Amino acid sequence: MGQAKPRITGYQLFLTAYVSANATGLLSQPTMMANAAGEDLWIPPLLGCLGGLLLSWAVYKLHALYPGRSLVQAAELALGKAAGKLASAFYLLFMLYTTSLVLRQFSDFISQNFLVQTPTVVVASSLLAVCAIASKSGVEVICRIPVVFIPVLFGLLALIFVPTFSAPNHYPISWPHNPGGWLLGAYVMQVWNAVFVFSTFYLPFVAKDSKPFLWTMLTPVAFAVTMSALNWVVLLAMGQATAMYNYPFMTISRNVSFFEFFEHLESIVMMVWVVCIFVRFAFTLYALAVGLAQLFQLPSEKPLIFPAALLHILFGFWGIKNVQFASKLNLADPTITVLAGMLLPLLIWAAAHVRKAAGSKSRKPNPTA
Repeated sequence: MGQAKPRITGYQLFLTAYVSANATGLLSQPTMMANAAGEDLWIPPLLGCLGGLLLSWAVYKLHALYPGRSLVQAAELALGKAAGKLASAFYLLFMLYTTSLVLRQFSDFISQNFLVQTPTVVVASSLLAVCAIASKSGVEVICRIPVVFIPVLFGLLALIFVPTFSAPNHYPISWPHNPGGWLLGAYVMQVWNAVFVFSTFYLPFVAKDSKPFLWTMLTPVAFAVTMSALNWVVLLAMGQATAMYNYPFMTISRNVSFFEFFEHLESIVMMVWVVCIFVRFAFTLYALAVGLAQLFQLPSEKPLIFPAALLHILFGFWGIKNVQFASKLNLADPTITVLAGMLLPLLIWAAAHVRKAAGSKSRKPNPTA
């Protein structure tokens, strides 16, 4: 797969990655932070942002070292053909695994809260079918969907945030006092930061004059600020009870009203989450298909998009009874994410940097010759 023609802007890629990270953070992240940091749950996203910044910086620098090439292609150049293919296959398997968990969480949530008589697998299959169609349309369609929907999403969320802030009685927030919980929560936050690596499959399509580096580095910052603000709102409304609910933001939406006219706003949360999940899966399906096509040196990624969607259904329902793990602090997934989703891309970047430095040194003219 040769040099890609720029067809999207850095801002469009920023919005796509930002919305994709918010897809699961909107509902499950406050509970996990409350279990880790207690009443200081708004602090870990800001500390966890450092991991996202490091990862985004490494992904862009790898793109700069090998223009027009993704992580999969760069791995072979940095580590050698055999080791590079092995590392790429391992990373693509991680992409499939982590997104399949998101699929199961979404399907269970919709089935248990809204479509109670619809089989969970039907919900998952319907979502993936629509996402696969969008992914098959290419990067332009995928990265322009968030541009259209982001004003609507923020407008809908305002219907929930504004009444919460304007309520006369808030839970009293104490001075932050749990540094150990901050670090633990920041470690768990890497589950969401790993999504930013998926941008490596889109950077070759970004126009150079659209400030891709700036927008790439801004993505984890915007996500961290959003999650910190969300946790603050949840803490104001629910306090220590946050850790008791799987989806505290959904609970808040069921109990707030806007000007005593709009009530029971949980349908708004569902609308926002469905759009975010749609963007997340379209974003990931295309990236996974491109990665597989590059790994096996196929001429096009489009024939792999629907098979990749089927693999997500298999992984999402194979060996997973349910995903009601959001109310408990689960360190297995953050550890897998840090090892496979963060350290592996950083290792590939480090190997590429060392190889490039060694190559530059070997080409340096010898003054004594």
